[in-house]
Amino acid sequence: FVESFEQNNLNCWEHEYGIFVSNKWTVTDSAYENGAIASAASGSKWAFIHSDWTNGTQITKLVTPPLNLVNISQAKLKFHYAQKAKSNKQDNLKVYYKTSSNSSWVLLNSYTSNKSTWTEVVIDLPNTSENYFIAFEANLKGGYGICLDGLEIYEADASAFPVVNT
Repeated sequence: FVESFEQNNLNCWEHEYGIFVSNKWTVTDSAYENGAIASAASGSKWAFIHSDWTNGTQITKLVTPPLNLVNISQAKLKFHYAQKAKSNKQDNLKVYYKTSSNSSWVLLNSYTSNKSTWTEVVIDLPNTSENYFIAFEANLKGGYGICLDGLEIYEADASAFPVVNT
């Protein structure tokens, strides 16, 4: 699975909201305000969410379409993210997975510090299944927002690939 966000299309992705409906993830090719992340990690577009509201937290998950990972022995998730603080306000990113549409979300990792440049992350994906979902949860607290780019889910076990001799 590869998502570069270059097609400007989140139509197959879902949004899950916290206590109330908050801002949605969008695809952008420019900073929404001076001082924010201004270019993609690669290509020209990236996924983005932000809120100017600073009196609490808005939470929105961006959820992948169902992924069939049942035949992957060592599944990995790779992505780039940035979350630049603004006036001591820090947005946070959490990454979750679940193994079916009816199961509960399981936290994979949390990112709570200022990242003013793109940072690459690689995470092991446990308990692969036929209907696997990954969610990127934005906890918006008035920072410059959460930026995502260059998502990949891949097989890390080289022995899982066939060897061809000619």
